[in-house]
Amino acid sequence: MDDGIVKELDLENNLHVRIYDRSKKLIGDRYQVIMQAEMDIPITQAILEKDVRKLKNILGDRVTFKQTREKTFIDEGEKEKVLNNMIDSFINDMIPYLSRPDFPVRFINKQYQDQEKRIRLKQLQSEQTD
Repeated sequence: MDDGIVKELDLENNLHVRIYDRSKKLIGDRYQVIMQAEMDIPITQAILEKDVRKLKNILGDRVTFKQTREKTFIDEGEKEKVLNNMIDSFINDMIPYLSRPDFPVRFINKQYQDQEKRIRLKQLQSEQTD
């Protein structure tokens, strides 16, 4: 595995989760232990009932689910144990949710709504400065 990937999981809904070790050395033998999970979700007609072109114009060809978990000032001797606990916790807490058949559609719709709000807010701000 490369790029800091420590685990990869194929989900029941045909998505793929990558888990990274993004830990950083702070000072001496102390670390900021960072686990980051990422999952790309393609925007395709197969998973959506909406107008895919409209979604792709706003979001692109895919959206990415990301979750980061951090613990700071961890002793070097505990780093791997803490990271493994974070990974286990993520798998136990999140994988059942991320594996749901409706997760991709719900996540894409939420990203679309959030992006539309940002666009409207930007338009309002530019109108106020004109």
